[in-house]
Formats: sequence, structure tokens, C-alpha cells
Amino acid sequence: MIRILASCCLIAFLSVSQGVCQDQADAKNPAEAKQITAQIRKVNLEFRAEDQKLFKKFQAAGQEEKQKILRETRPALMKKYALQLWELAEQHRNTPHAVEALALALPLNGRDLELKNQIQDRLVEDHIDDKGLVPAISAFSRDAKLLKRLVEESKSREVRGVAAYYDAQRLKGRGLTEKNADTVIPAMEKIQKEYGDIELVMAGGRSQGKLGKLIENELFSFRNLRIGKEAPEIAAEDLDGVEFKLSDYRGKVVVLDFWGDW
Repeated sequence: MIRILASCCLIAFLSVSQGVCQDQADAKNPAEAKQITAQIRKVNLEFRAEDQKLFKKFQAAGQEEKQKILRETRPALMKKYALQLWELAEQHRNTPHAVEALALALPLNGRDLELKNQIQDRLVEDHIDDKGLVPAISAFSRDAKLLKRLVEESKSREVRGVAAYYDAQRLKGRGLTEKNADTVIPAMEKIQKEYGDIELVMAGGRSQGKLGKLIENELFSFRNLRIGKEAPEIAAEDLDGVEFKLSDYRGKVVVLDFWGDW
């Protein structure tokens, strides 16, 4: 369990951190903008390198040492680099570089609640109207009060849409059910109508897709793929190349085996 947890932590962070620091040319001083971006990238890359070393140490460690790495060593390492990113954000406050550095720092708070709140407050205080805030919103996706503030106060349509989406996800909890459907589905349909064209961008610039399509998939699953529902039509070819439809087997017991090769 510990090995799996640590692996997931490392993979999740690396996927978040890759590609975050793209050059953002400052119209007034492009050279200075590139230099600031390089500083943010340097801190980011240094953390990734140190984290990889720690992960290798974790793999070779005994059970007691593994516990120490998870509870003490890695949180301390994360906090160290979060503070460096915080300092860069403070040096370049109210610039695109600041929101970039803060978005990177937020998940690296090292379980320090005070530091997490400090970074989060600065992000919202300085960048509530900046669509660059979008990749950081997932870090406080469980904070109903903050999400509501973003939806109601932000001048950025992207921020409002993504905050509304995460708030609907918060209401949904572990999944759409008959108990929460009356509350969640209207909220999702409203987001789909008003913000469906907005992309859900994560830290690192990774797009999860447009909000409208994400919601469409969730609603389709809820309405059509639950236990007791009639299976949607499937048209394909069998192993011999003969075309078939799922409805051809109506009234018979059918086992559907979904698999893939990566």
C-alpha cells in the first residue's frame, strides 16, 4: 500500500510539473520575462530531480524508513521548494509569473496548512480575475466557500466556469446517485449551457477536455450505464469480421468484455 501511494504521489507530481513554466513574453521587457520564467523552471526541475532521488531511496528502504520518508522527509522536501516558489511569486507579485509560481507551490505545501492557506489566499487575492488561476483551482476543489466566491466575484469567465464545475463535482461526491441527482444534474446542465466551451486545464497546461463534453459523458453514464438500465446499442465487428449489433442478442445472457492494449 505504501509503495503504491508513493508511486502515485510521484507520478501525479511529475505530470503536474512538466511544462508548467512556458515563456511568457512581457511586452515591456521580454528578456526579463524569460529570465523570471527560467528561475521558476529551475526551482521546478530541482524539485523533480530531488524527488526522483528520494523515490529511489524509498524503493530500497525498509518498512520503517519508508514510513519516515512518507511522513517526514518528502513533506519537508516539498515545503522547501514551495517556499522558494513563494519567494519568486512575491518578488514578481501581480504578474503572470506570480500566478504560475503560486500554482506550482500550492500542491507542494508539505502538509503545512498555514503555508497552504497563505499561498491559496495570495492566489485568490491577486489573481481572482486572471484566467491563469484556472490550473490551480483543483487544489481547493473541496472548499465550497472559496469556489462560491470565484463563481460570484471573478471577472474571468474561465475561472467562473471551472470553479462552478468543481463545485458540482464536490456536490456529486463519489458519484451521481438517485439521492444527489436532483441537486447535481441541474447544476451540471447549467454549466454545460453557460461554460461548455471552456477547457478544464490542469497545472502543466494539460487539458482534460471541454467542460461541456466532460459533463455530457458523466450524464450519459448516469442515465444509461447504471445497474438495471438497458445497455446502449453497440455496433461492431466480431473476430471473424462479421458485423453485429448488441440488440441482435436481446433476450439472451451476454457478457461484455472491455479491454485494451497500451
